[in-house]
Amino acid sequence: MRRPILLSVLFWLYPLTALAMTVLAIRPDFVDADGVGIRVVFVVAATSTAAIGVGALTRRRWVPACAATLHALVTAVALAGLVSRLIETPLFSGGVGEFVGKSAVHAAMVLVWRCGAVRRHFAAS
Repeated sequence: MRRPILLSVLFWLYPLTALAMTVLAIRPDFVDADGVGIRVVFVVAATSTAAIGVGALTRRRWVPACAATLHALVTAVALAGLVSRLIETPLFSGGVGEFVGKSAVHAAMVLVWRCGAVRRHFAAS
């Protein structure tokens, strides 16, 4: 079964994101970040996005659940950051707009990974 073009674009975004996260793990100063903690976050992000990307491109059945779970976790962390910023006890650096954006994008990605087209694609393998 051929993969629809939008799914191909989605699946190829993950290895590209992994490359970007790897660069940020090496040079966190590109995003005004420093320290071992942020490097660990970037390494974990690079590893997980690479695994999702490779798994998606090779139609591994575990990918949709893994991707939806990871995006849900990022959504929860971003929402925690937003709430903490709004009550003026910030847990993380970043502004309200950044946390709203991260929450919205990752919540949308949870919906994408749970949609019927993605499920059908992985069921057909």
